[in-house]
Amino acid sequence: MLASSIVLGVIAGIGFGGDWQRLTRLKFRGIPIVFASGLIRLGGVFWGLPLALYVLVLCSLVVVAFLNRRLPGAFLLGAGIAMNLIAILANGGMPISPEAAGIAGLELPADGLHHPMTEATRVQALVDVIPVPLFRNVYSAGDVVLAVGGFWLPFAALRR
Repeated sequence: MLASSIVLGVIAGIGFGGDWQRLTRLKFRGIPIVFASGLIRLGGVFWGLPLALYVLVLCSLVVVAFLNRRLPGAFLLGAGIAMNLIAILANGGMPISPEAAGIAGLELPADGLHHPMTEATRVQALVDVIPVPLFRNVYSAGDVVLAVGGFWLPFAALRR
């Protein structure tokens, strides 16, 4: 969801008269941390990862958002990541609504991070409960905030 929102932000920014060259001058800090976090997260998709490593990745990305706090959308990126982190820490992983997964046509993931939502799930407003059948996925409020920030950063940077 984040990657597609960034791409949409770039397309919309250019479509609304933005200058592609502005992205090349964007001073984004922490790029090595973002790439390392992405590789670790990708590894989790294929091999699963310990929960502590997921938490470390999210904490490092909150730090990157803070380092870039002056960029448009960076606050939303950090807030979305923090919302997901709260849900994960409160529940020992990210609960996913079985009902929402069914609506989205998604089998419940078995990746060391996700587990089925139950009545005992804490901070239910922050867990994966938003079905998106088009993408066969279920998202959280944090994912939505993260996607808005991912759209806004390149869109605003291109339009400045």
